[in-house]
Amino acid sequence: MGHPGLHLTVFDGDTVQPSNVGRQGYVPRDVGENKAICAVTKINMSFGLE
Repeated sequence: MGHPGLHLTVFDGDTVQPSNVGRQGYVPRDVGENKAICAVTKINMSFGLE
């Protein structure tokens, strides 16, 4: 599309807990992972970005 994209800095020191699965958009394999990394990865994958 010719758009240079966005550069974001995302920080969340928290990790995904079992209670976050479902109600915050995480899945069981995300448990124990950093919330910010999981969220950004999911968004990028949804839009075909890296």
